[in-house]
Amino acid sequence: MDSTDQLITEANNLRNQKGNLHGALEKVEESLTDNPKLIEALILKSILLRDLGELAEARSVLNTAAENLNGQSQVRQGDIQRLRGFLDLLQGDHDSALLNANKSRELSLKQNSDIDQANALALLGNIYQTKDQSKKAQEFYQQALALARRAGLVEQELAVRINLASLASAAGRKTEALEELARILAKTKDKWHKAYFNALDEKIKIVSQLKQIDNELIKEVSQAYQSANSKGWLVEEGNLAYQLALLYDDLDQSEESQVMFKKAQQAYQAANLQINCDKIIAEMVSRGYDKLISN
Repeated sequence: MDSTDQLITEANNLRNQKGNLHGALEKVEESLTDNPKLIEALILKSILLRDLGELAEARSVLNTAAENLNGQSQVRQGDIQRLRGFLDLLQGDHDSALLNANKSRELSLKQNSDIDQANALALLGNIYQTKDQSKKAQEFYQQALALARRAGLVEQELAVRINLASLASAAGRKTEALEELARILAKTKDKWHKAYFNALDEKIKIVSQLKQIDNELIKEVSQAYQSANSKGWLVEEGNLAYQLALLYDDLDQSEESQVMFKKAQQAYQAANLQINCDKIIAEMVSRGYDKLISN
């Protein structure tokens, strides 16, 4: 493995295993020093910028990757189309998102790539779920799930199962959704940290909707927060602190809520996530916690 491949591997590990987006971005930037047109590094840089909320910059980097393909494999073309579709979805352009997702799916079929096809199908499910077309979303999610299971794609399988649980909840089948999330949480607690935190986030939403917040949920979320804090996963730390602040607020425990809002703001500031900081500040102001806001 050459130095560039090593840097890309380290960047992926920092993102996927440790949730360290800025550390991953530094590794990618280093890999691009010697080869500024390296497609794999440009695509990963775009993903990291997207995860950090820098959507315009993420799209710009993705466009640079597309311009430098120079006839490279359709797999890379499919990656770019899918990532463009996801950016479109985040920015509310459903028509463009569908166009890019379908192009990505067509390319994955030509390449006979299970992982790319599963990702494209899952994106189509995301788009239709956002458009409140649950039946079509369910169809694409089920196709993605079947493919992920057949190909042994654990990460893709877990992501789709969480989306299906979200669909079940939206359809009023909240008990079914919670049971599925419990199975996912049990499977992912000691690994697949991204899936674990996403499943926990969905569980919190459902339990809050049901007005069934209890000490067990607070304990579960607190343990996840402590784990993220001890491992330096700043994004997850901020997200979980924010969730705890809202849970305490729902329980009318204002002192605990204020503490967690403050911790969420500090974690997001450390991660340089200004969008998230702004959201936290707005929440704090709306509750009269202005004096806690850090500069």
